[in-house]
Amino acid sequence: MGARLDARLSVIAPDGTVLSDSRLPGSLVGQLANHSTRPEIVQARQDGFGTSRRDSDTTGRRYLYVARRVTGNPQIGFVRGAIHVEDLHADERTLLGPTAALIVAAIVILALPAYLIVRRWAAPVESLLEAGRKLAAGQLESPISAAGDDEFGELGAALEKTRLALLDKIRQAERQYHFLDLVVRGMKEGLLLVGADRRVRLVNDAFLSVFRPQVNPIGRPLSEIVRSPQIIQVIETVLETGKDQRERLKQLVERGRAFEVIAYAVRTEDAEARVGAVALFLDVTRIEKLEQTRRDFVANVSHELRTPLTSIKASAITLVDGAAEDDVLRERFLNTIVRQADRMAALVSDLSDLSRIETGSIQLDMRDVDVSTLVPDVIHQVSPRYEEMGLHVSVDLPLPFSVRADRGRLEQILVNLVDNAMKFNRSGGTVTVRGRFGPEGDPCWRSRTAGSVSPTRTKSASSSASTASSTPVPASTAAPAWGFRSANT
Repeated sequence: MGARLDARLSVIAPDGTVLSDSRLPGSLVGQLANHSTRPEIVQARQDGFGTSRRDSDTTGRRYLYVARRVTGNPQIGFVRGAIHVEDLHADERTLLGPTAALIVAAIVILALPAYLIVRRWAAPVESLLEAGRKLAAGQLESPISAAGDDEFGELGAALEKTRLALLDKIRQAERQYHFLDLVVRGMKEGLLLVGADRRVRLVNDAFLSVFRPQVNPIGRPLSEIVRSPQIIQVIETVLETGKDQRERLKQLVERGRAFEVIAYAVRTEDAEARVGAVALFLDVTRIEKLEQTRRDFVANVSHELRTPLTSIKASAITLVDGAAEDDVLRERFLNTIVRQADRMAALVSDLSDLSRIETGSIQLDMRDVDVSTLVPDVIHQVSPRYEEMGLHVSVDLPLPFSVRADRGRLEQILVNLVDNAMKFNRSGGTVTVRGRFGPEGDPCWRSRTAGSVSPTRTKSASSSASTASSTPVPASTAAPAWGFRSANT
């Protein structure tokens, strides 16, 4: 067997005595040294199998020894084989070439299928990876393919649903932002949003047109954009206390302008923290002027009512004190009382008309009115009040002089203006009522006193001189007119 295997085989007793050797005759076997201390035998006695590589004490050549413990036979302890190391290396060199060729051939044969398999798996992975990069970069226009029914197909379908959901959310946000931008830009009120850090976060065009900042206000400190200490104080109060503030500030940005400033806190969704303040600037200049006009009007009416009341009271006291016994004095003071009562009635009528105009309940009866027939009636009504002044009244109107108006309201306007011309005239003066058609065919008329005159346009449909008032007539329904306030000469 040793010859067939080209190896040296030995049978060794349990005590290390060599019983036989395939390379030695039986007469020489007994001369061999005890092998109980050989490394491979020691290892085989302990583990059942042992190996070692060393030079043989018998032949002097280097061998690879392999020993195995034998059980079941008390006479035989171990079986050992030895192969010459040089022969082993020669066998290795003999096998190395074919083995390498087999390995190379296997690699070549398996490379193409392996490449195809790898490409089959790598292509969808690369596609999904690219889709993920586009999603992360916000590029949502290109659809994500989800070919196949495997896990990659399911992942692609999930990414496509995510893309569509994100695209829908973004479009909704864009629509909401666009709508909000239109609302903010279209607001007539100035809008200012300030963060908790006291920096401007948002303004609208109305705010810019009022405050006219020299730089872009977004991100700037509030104190750089708004110079008014009152506004800064209002916003500071909101940011510190969270309570809404409402202030009316006059002459905020320029003389004569007034604003209503409404400021309130901006909170988080849970309302636990204040993140800023919003301020609205309502231009109340016109309202302020109207209120001032109303105050002046009330003061003037009070003064006008006080004058006839004083005259009536004085005349009544005089009559009570004995003037009633004198026919001439009695008639004089009674006429005074009647005139002053008529004056008060006219003032009360004007107040009633004003109230109806403000509530929109006044009705106009529009028709063609011949002013040339109306003016003499007006002069006839007004002249008796100023008989003692000796005024001379003349009329210079084309015939006919027709306008489209409410006769009663037009008569009130003419009465007030002619009355003013007489009231503020001099004794023995002249009042001329003159009418003409303007360059565009619009009828115009004048009440003129002797001396200089100052023009006052009554197109707004109200006229006053001193405290006399007239009923407003809308310019769209009444004929345009030029009124002239008289000047004393």
